[in-house]
Amino acid sequence: MGQVNGLAVSHAGSLTYGFPTRITATIGPGTAGAINIEHEADLSGAIHTKGFYILGGLLRFLLRSSHPLAFSASNAFEQSCGGIDGDSASGAEMCCLLSALTDVPLRQDLAMTGAIDQVGHVQARDYWRMAVASPADRSRFVDE
Repeated sequence: MGQVNGLAVSHAGSLTYGFPTRITATIGPGTAGAINIEHEADLSGAIHTKGFYILGGLLRFLLRSSHPLAFSASNAFEQSCGGIDGDSASGAEMCCLLSALTDVPLRQDLAMTGAIDQVGHVQARDYWRMAVASPADRSRFVDE
């Protein structure tokens, strides 16, 4: 529960490549709300941090009630040594949080990417095609 395979895209000069990354979440009683471990460790860029705050808005939207909810939750990109930026993992991060909250496991044979908004709409990212394409096929995606 509370783990999913994300698909990260990196750029190095003219090269674009993808690699899987494990995203995990825990949730339990408390008052801290949602904690972005990457942000706390100064490894989160501004767009990733904004995406994480949007997750907080979505949690408030999904779990709205007439009384305050007290919980502590955390999300992390496991085994990451460098910075994280962009909002394209926010869909995967939300799936992790919901899996941790409901004790429903996520499929581990898939990786996902895509940004999510405060009401749950997911915007798929097109980089996945480049990330999983062979080197010979990647050039055709550059201008699309």
